[in-house]
Amino acid sequence: MSITPHLIASFLMLLVLLPLINADAGSPPACRVIWIFKLTCAEPVEALKAQVKAWSTMSCKDSQEECMYELVKDSATYLQIKHTSPSTHSTSELIFEFNPPSAPNFCRVKATSTTKSSNSTSNNYCLTYNLMAGSGLTKAQGVREICNENMCPAKKTATCAKDGWMWTY
Repeated sequence: MSITPHLIASFLMLLVLLPLINADAGSPPACRVIWIFKLTCAEPVEALKAQVKAWSTMSCKDSQEECMYELVKDSATYLQIKHTSPSTHSTSELIFEFNPPSAPNFCRVKATSTTKSSNSTSNNYCLTYNLMAGSGLTKAQGVREICNENMCPAKKTATCAKDGWMWTY
């Protein structure tokens, strides 16, 4: 796999800017994650849409959160997804934005998960990560995740979808 100097420079710039990205103190719990794929953006869009459809059922099987996802809006560069917790009925909004960088055959995906309720037990990092993992995108060629505690405070306590559904709060 060959990584272009432009991609490396973009990655380094993101690392410099990441500590500056933080949620407002008065806003609901939120999480921001960036994934970079060595794929065209159409592939992650379709994979995530298929995963949301697979997990749109109203009843969970073996996990607490592998259900009750709903595709609200979609386009070639944007997905808005609603998740309702089966245990607390709190809702979270997940936004995925897909932007191809200047390098061909790459895609940058910016995911934001915001919980709409204070009684939520959902980990905002896990809601986005589990969709990525469930769709197989975390194992895609050339995938890179960019996330730190400032972007996603929930990541520090997250244990999700590595080998099944494990939640730590």
